[in-house]
Amino acid sequence: MCVINWDFIDKIVYINLAKRQDRKAEIIAELKKVQAPEEKIIHFQAIEEEEGALGCAKSHLNVLIMAQINGWNNVLILEDDMVFDEDPQSIERANIFLGELARTDWDVGFLSASYYIIKKVSSAFYKVEFAFLANSYLVNRPYYRTLMHNYSRAIYRMEQGEARNKAGLDTNWLKLMAQGNWYGVYPCIGHQRPGLSDIENTVMDRREYFKRPIEDIKRYGSF
Repeated sequence: MCVINWDFIDKIVYINLAKRQDRKAEIIAELKKVQAPEEKIIHFQAIEEEEGALGCAKSHLNVLIMAQINGWNNVLILEDDMVFDEDPQSIERANIFLGELARTDWDVGFLSASYYIIKKVSSAFYKVEFAFLANSYLVNRPYYRTLMHNYSRAIYRMEQGEARNKAGLDTNWLKLMAQGNWYGVYPCIGHQRPGLSDIENTVMDRREYFKRPIEDIKRYGSF
């Protein structure tokens, strides 16, 4: 049976609001489905704010603080709506990607994202220069502080009244992508589960964002 090799990943943290026990059950089931080692899995109770995007940024920031305090070599941060693809091709891509990441000078690694500008390095392994959505990504230990500063800035901007579509976590980080070593597996090995969003306060279905053909995003500069 083809399974993801989790050896490279130090810890897996899933973020979940206390009131969303439905999502907690779903993400636990997803992690079990892909045989993630239980000893690596940590639950982080999400910080709730009236502005959901602000609580989201604070939650991701605090996961990085936890990772830094504990000295983890890297951390996989998951939002509780992550759905893993479990077909053999996706599992193979995941293992290729993690193997390449282990041999690369890297800062952030996406298992799934809404890609706009990605550039092929090798099979399934792409340099990411422009992407949204923070539902499943790895952060390398030397990069914790850089990303923490970026998230803190996003929080400050939102607290000063800037709109989440301009100052949110996955908009504010774009300035780092062009400068840093951000990589992603393509095609993605998962997506956001459709359902009620605590940020958008409505039912969202973004599955198509994670499944854009490379031909569709070449116009942005991808290859």
